Amino acid sequence: MADESAANLHVKDVNSTHERARLLKRADRPQRLRLPSTLYIPEPSPCTPCSVFSFDLPNSPAVVKGRPRFARSVSHGSAPTPRSIFSFETAFDFASPKTPRTPRTPISPRTPKTPRFPELPTIEESRNSFSFGVPAFKEETSTEENTSTIDSVTSRDTDWKSIRMIMVVILLTRIQFTVYFASLWPFLQEIDGNATMQDYAFISAAYSIGIAGSAPLFGYWSNKLGCIRIPSMTSMVLMLTTNFMYMFLHNFPGYGRYSMGVARFLAGIAAGGNSLLPTYWTYAAAAEDRSTAAALFDGAFCLGIALGPGFQLIFSPLSYPGSSVGLLQINMYTMPAIVANVLVGVSLIIMAFFFKEAPMFREGKRDSVVSTGTQFSISLPPFDKVAVFCCIFAKMVQMFIYANMETIGSMYTQQMFDLTRTETTQFNSVLVSLSGLIGFAFLLTYVWTKLGKRVDNRVGVLIGVLVCVAFLFSTYSWPFYPGNIESDACHSPWCATTPRIPWQLYAGSYVVVFGVGFAMMNVHLAAMYSGVLGPRRQGTMHGINTLLASCSRVLGPVAVTDMFWYFGPQVVWIFQFATWAVLLAALAVFHKRLVPLEIPQIQDEQEQVKDANQ
Repeated sequence: MADESAANLHVKDVNSTHERARLLKRADRPQRLRLPSTLYIPEPSPCTPCSVFSFDLPNSPAVVKGRPRFARSVSHGSAPTPRSIFSFETAFDFASPKTPRTPRTPISPRTPKTPRFPELPTIEESRNSFSFGVPAFKEETSTEENTSTIDSVTSRDTDWKSIRMIMVVILLTRIQFTVYFASLWPFLQEIDGNATMQDYAFISAAYSIGIAGSAPLFGYWSNKLGCIRIPSMTSMVLMLTTNFMYMFLHNFPGYGRYSMGVARFLAGIAAGGNSLLPTYWTYAAAAEDRSTAAALFDGAFCLGIALGPGFQLIFSPLSYPGSSVGLLQINMYTMPAIVANVLVGVSLIIMAFFFKEAPMFREGKRDSVVSTGTQFSISLPPFDKVAVFCCIFAKMVQMFIYANMETIGSMYTQQMFDLTRTETTQFNSVLVSLSGLIGFAFLLTYVWTKLGKRVDNRVGVLIGVLVCVAFLFSTYSWPFYPGNIESDACHSPWCATTPRIPWQLYAGSYVVVFGVGFAMMNVHLAAMYSGVLGPRRQGTMHGINTLLASCSRVLGPVAVTDMFWYFGPQVVWIFQFATWAVLLAALAVFHKRLVPLEIPQIQDEQEQVKDANQ
């Protein structure tokens, strides 16, 4: 008998050793349990009365630390009573034998895990009684779903309602910004007879300086607040102020260029705050919808450019100085500013009472992003600084060319085609309106055909650049054009030697480059820049982008205006050719780096335990 008992003990020790080894091997498969409280009470087994009413369980059903616990010591000498039947000191082996050790007992010899009954109620222990409590339902998370990429954790549904609301606001604010596009130079000549081209260049530069100084500050403010509503509304209040100043510029005779410079500087500050609106899609749209959202925003931008100068055309019959109401003159130059203030007032009402902003990504620890509405915190790698600089440089070149045409456009058409001040205003207003309408139609088609999702952003930017280069090539004053410039407004020496191009060619090329080329470049460059930065708050980086782009708008008008005055349009066109060539070289060299930020895959603790065991 003694030998037999010793043999049984030896078998039990061997089984215990094998059991611990097997349990440790099973630790790479943790179970997702539903806990009714912070104190875990494991599920009972229905196999035996002993296992049903046993409370002697470890805290973890998956990982066994140390030696497994066996049956609690009990009193065998006492007779069973109704109360002692359910006492923790009563042995239940008088009714049935203890559950043997089998491969089905991952926790304890008395609590085999049976997958057929996973939803049994949990037993809650009290001092003198027991009760069966059904734990609250909590959906289990499959371990297979915990290994995901950044898109599955930080993705969100596109908030199309708020995006459309911002589209309307962008449309209204863009109208009020472009309503002065074609009339600034003629209006400056009316209110200040001593104003020169250089004065107009500095006024245009003051506007860009305002944008450059305010855009990063508004972007930083937006990041800190976690919204764009308050900064944008602040910029709209400043828009109202600058429009009122513009309406009363005629009350400063002899100082028109200075007063207009101050008004345009404040308008630039307002435009810097308004630049937050086109960045809303970077966090309100899902990753797969960002190209579409960017195209919609740029479509609203183009439509605003089309409608803004249209108001100038409508009010052209009012002429100058028009009629006076106190200190206010109502004429072809001030009436658009009055309409602009009405549009800004409507925008303020929309932002204050109807716009419900989608939440930004919550700020987590450094180099991390916490997706709003989820429990995951994901460490982000730093973005590619070379790719970011390349995107910013592309925006700088684009804004440089745009500012040049915006600054010298009126002077160029007035001298090249021998137009009066009124005709210059009307001609440029028609061109800007047509280019805006073409751009809106192009982007609308772009959205409907879903080309934004099919065309690679790098290819889209390249096509836009090539269209802009084609504009310079087609509108260059080639020697084979018959006749030279003959205009009373052109007093420079180059006027008599510069060939005159057909106005139809210039008008058609202008509409194509600003309606198609710039629109396509805007969409894909914005999407590419956002992708390079990754799913983080981008207000500050977009502010820096606007800052540097505005610096090119400051340098462009000053340098190009003097170049145009002394050397004529041919030298200006060659200079712009060289600028586009540098950008094309940069895009070719860094082509492979202009891709969205790569995020490492997230692995849950299951994968980590598995790797550790291997």
